[in-house]
Amino acid sequence: MNAVEINVNWNRMCLGSGLCKSFLYSRGQCESELCEECLEREDLDHILFNCNKEEMIVERDILYGKLVGILGLEIAGAKKFSEVFNRVDKRKVGDVAAAFNSYIDAVMQKF
Repeated sequence: MNAVEINVNWNRMCLGSGLCKSFLYSRGQCESELCEECLEREDLDHILFNCNKEEMIVERDILYGKLVGILGLEIAGAKKFSEVFNRVDKRKVGDVAAAFNSYIDAVMQKF
């Protein structure tokens, strides 16, 4: 993934848009905004912090490990993307964006 793709995905996460079902549903591009596994609204926060799909749990652990290494803090208590974003030292945004992109890439390849 190149720098442009990383920036696009990062901006989508910050804006709450992207390939999650709630966004696609709001655009009339899918029939339901619910996660097929959890039956909860599938938005960015659900995908990053709450989804019970096994693939998500494995990749989430990898993401958390990277973020702890980059940010030097524990994010396991976070329940919303904004909670993580607000903790990011602006000089480290590129590294954090790359970590999130690795997560998105890995998850998208499994579906």
